[in-house]
Amino acid sequence: MGYFGLAVKGLYAGAAYMFIAMFLEMQFPGTLPATAFQDVGIFFFLFLFVMEFIFDYT
Repeated sequence: MGYFGLAVKGLYAGAAYMFIAMFLEMQFPGTLPATAFQDVGIFFFLFLFVMEFIFDYT
């Protein structure tokens, strides 16, 4: 797939992260800016991206 496949996997990981963040916003209103976009949230997004990279390209 090359770089295009990697970009698509990154979009999937970003969509999954945004889905989880919006679900948490529905369950706990008003906490999305305080929790989802902190360093832990960005680390979680990068973790999803790296997991997609490892499991698809090895």
